[in-house]
Amino acid sequence: MGTTFSGFTEKLASKYGDKTAIVFRGEELTYRDLDNFSDRIMLFYLGNGISKGTHVGLLASNSAEWIIHYLALCKIGAVAVLFNTHLTGEELANALNYADVTYLTCGDRAEKAEFKVCLDKINRESAPMLKRIFHIGHELGPLLMSYKEPSELEAEYLRGRKASVDPADPVNLIFTSGTIAKPKGVLTSGYQMLTAAAEAARHMRLGPDTRICSVLPLYHCYGLSVDLLAGLTAGGTIYILEAFRSADVLECIEKNRCTVFNGVTTMFLAMMRHENRMNYKISSLITGTVAGSYVSPNEFMEISRNFSIPHLQMSYGQTEATAGITFSGFDESLESKSHHVGKPIEGTSLRISGAEGLPGISGEIEIKGFNVMKGYYRMKDESEKTFTDDGWMKTGDLGMLDEDGNLHITGRVKELIIRCGENISPVEVEACIRNYPGIEDVKVIGVPAEVIQEKVVACIILKKGWRINEQLLINHMRKHLAQFKIPESIEYFSEFPIGRTGKVNTGELKKMVTGTLAKV
Repeated sequence: MGTTFSGFTEKLASKYGDKTAIVFRGEELTYRDLDNFSDRIMLFYLGNGISKGTHVGLLASNSAEWIIHYLALCKIGAVAVLFNTHLTGEELANALNYADVTYLTCGDRAEKAEFKVCLDKINRESAPMLKRIFHIGHELGPLLMSYKEPSELEAEYLRGRKASVDPADPVNLIFTSGTIAKPKGVLTSGYQMLTAAAEAARHMRLGPDTRICSVLPLYHCYGLSVDLLAGLTAGGTIYILEAFRSADVLECIEKNRCTVFNGVTTMFLAMMRHENRMNYKISSLITGTVAGSYVSPNEFMEISRNFSIPHLQMSYGQTEATAGITFSGFDESLESKSHHVGKPIEGTSLRISGAEGLPGISGEIEIKGFNVMKGYYRMKDESEKTFTDDGWMKTGDLGMLDEDGNLHITGRVKELIIRCGENISPVEVEACIRNYPGIEDVKVIGVPAEVIQEKVVACIILKKGWRINEQLLINHMRKHLAQFKIPESIEYFSEFPIGRTGKVNTGELKKMVTGTLAKV
């Protein structure tokens, strides 16, 4: 994939022409449309002072126009700074200033009313570098009707601008999944984005007959790489949904006979438990990935059985590694792949710190390869701490390799609970509790405690209509865990606080539990 985004869209237009690439709200865009319309938007941006290297914010929910504007910016060689649509005004201002954004392109609508309030708070005082805000709509009609072929002079001008862009030039600044109050941005090149997407398409065996139901946010590397760019690389058709709602996703899969659905664990579980789930016919699904957060073997198998996806895959990735790091085998048995996240993609190496190549030893996962960031934007100290002396990137995740070279995730370095000097992996305790009858979901956390450092707390959501005997649950844990790993407290929830990317917000959960325990 040693090409630029311009070469990428031109090649797709030449190969697939009038084949439908994107469907959004019933409107269709062909592969030729994507190339032509992004050229037209490219001319618009160039005429408004944007050029190679300009940092342009993109703040909009999923839409076909988001995709066209994104492609246009990448073709110019501008840096598309992708913003979460849930940001507050203060968070957005902080992120704009940190990312050196001089132009901001916004959608006319978003998932929440706070979106417009957020924009209204952006002014010269809060974002002094911002020169102009552009607004885009969510309807394709005006864009389709206003399109015209570029003149000979415009076409020549475009060719010159495209030729100035190198595959190694940065085209994206994507924020990591954590809080944006003090944002950490990752610069990625066109080469990294397109090569990672091609690897995802290869591992998932996507092709021209592929039909993807895409609801992951495009401002996040998972949705951008594994849904959009991987689908385009393969010549497939991508059905874009603006936001996640279980019924909308199920309807999209049924209506369009979708063959692929990628999602975080909470999405699959929400769809699985939707009251009308069995009324939808979704047997067209062939593959997809469950990623974005830890997935227990039981959850993976439950999802596999419920959706009957014969080639459902586990995957492990990070924003710092252009989304994809590992994929499980396409034809591997579901039972086998439920226990691991697979092997590294081509061009990526992986090792376990302290394991010295030996299987079964847990340590921090470290990686090296084409997909690894050079560092966090404008964060020299933070970047240096992320890399080892010999150039490997520390992921912050704990894992181990089995004898076949498959990676098993065992926890997060930052989420380790330290009790009386002993390190406890929440994932290990959660896996044990999940095997007990009546458990819908569980999150194990550590809260500050005098003398022992941290108290282990199990936060549990019970299945509907279930009650459990806590002593019997503790007895169950004692059969499988050392005594120091047994939670001192069990707290019950109807739901967990969910962060902006669909993962459980551990920080908020800790605040809730700490407040509850303080009242006891």
